Amino acid sequence: MTRGDRRHVRPLRGPRAGSGPCLTLARYELQAGAARTPSLRAFYAVGADAVDTWAVDLVTRAGSHHPQRDVGIMANYVTGLVFHELALPSPDLDAAGRIRGVIDALGWEAR
Repeated sequence: MTRGDRRHVRPLRGPRAGSGPCLTLARYELQAGAARTPSLRAFYAVGADAVDTWAVDLVTRAGSHHPQRDVGIMANYVTGLVFHELALPSPDLDAAGRIRGVIDALGWEAR
């Protein structure tokens, strides 16, 4: 990681990072920066396999019959939901209900 790359990561560490929409926007900016910057992309990719393994295990334990497929569907749905809420916040959003709807449509069974 170069010195320039560190400036993208520094705000995301520790209690000074904040929370809520500001932190989420900062994380998405880091992802966008990784897409544009090869050295940052390499740094960002270090933990990607571990996160993917964790996510597949999570959806498997949650009842998915097709975890490799469903983890991508769920990740894309939740990402879209977060982007929408960042741009156009809905005070009455029932994110859990919407996510439950996707889970039900995918046919997951509690285990």
